[in-house]
Amino acid sequence: MSPQVETLLLPRSQYRVQWRDDGYWRALPLDQWEQVEWIDRQDPLSWAAWTGAEWQGGLIVNNDRAVFGAYGTMPDDGSDVTVRWADGTPVPVLHVGKMWACEWPEPQQQRFDVTFKGEVLPVERRPRPPEDV
Repeated sequence: MSPQVETLLLPRSQYRVQWRDDGYWRALPLDQWEQVEWIDRQDPLSWAAWTGAEWQGGLIVNNDRAVFGAYGTMPDDGSDVTVRWADGTPVPVLHVGKMWACEWPEPQQQRFDVTFKGEVLPVERRPRPPEDV
């Protein structure tokens, strides 16, 4: 029997965060989603195993839509993950399975803190270097 898959679609960036009921996850930006939509749900190359021991995740960057954010795994100790902008403003966090994600219009904040297992992890987006002409 194939594992059941839950999908969280982030409206601004169109990222999809997916959780399988057998403990695997993945996050796909729109351009990747369109390419791997057909991939078998059990393909081991497109899924990561959840451990919850340390933060696994990444940044959401969609320059076409001017969106920024983050996603990741929930901790194995049952604690919640929180995200706050550098000024202390809390960011709403969405959940699917043992995954979390959040996003916002990019100009608002380039630096934020993720709290995972009580530890505050500062995250900052660095500007892209200019492209060679």
